[in-house]
Amino acid sequence: MLVPVSMTKGVITSIPRQSINSS
Repeated sequence: MLVPVSMTKGVITSIPRQSINSS
């Protein structure tokens, strides 16, 4: 259960990072 949570958290933090880079 800790694995999926970590992966989800990583994706959530990765999305805004890519958006900022795209901007």
